[in-house]
Amino acid sequence: MKKIEDMTRLVIFDFDGTTIDSGTPERFKPIYKEKTGENWPFKGFWGRVESLNMDIFPFKPLPAVKADYDKEVGNDETFLVSLTGRRPKLGAGVEAILTANGYKFDRYLYNYGSDTLSNKLEQIGKLLKEFPNVRVVAMWDDRNSHVPTFKQYLEGLVAKGRLDSYEFTHVPNEQWTK
Repeated sequence: MKKIEDMTRLVIFDFDGTTIDSGTPERFKPIYKEKTGENWPFKGFWGRVESLNMDIFPFKPLPAVKADYDKEVGNDETFLVSLTGRRPKLGAGVEAILTANGYKFDRYLYNYGSDTLSNKLEQIGKLLKEFPNVRVVAMWDDRNSHVPTFKQYLEGLVAKGRLDSYEFTHVPNEQWTK
């Protein structure tokens, strides 16, 4: 079991569109119709447990991100986190998809009620308090609009001396470039 005092590196991976090609409503609703014979019967998509149905949808890891994860997973001084904007009620589905695709994290964190960006920043702050010896944060995320804020936040932690450095990998996702 990993010890808090041994953790010097915090590694954070987003779920949708980062670790996993989890589709978009535009891509997955036709698949739903093809597999079930029915139109998507719900108003929303991302908040629905049905959007995580592995019997219907083809969830696949993004190869470059999976390769990065595989490099990180063996380090005893690294704490691996899955941090998603999905709500806790979808946790079992998220974790099943990650497990089926070869991912295992030390912790799975979900959005407990605020907007995704604010929630992620808050959760990172809590992790850094929990792991006071962390000197490097590495992060993978796909949301174009979140990138500048994440970088500014992490740069601020370096400037204050809380971190020695950070690494941020912006994962290209066509959903955010339309």
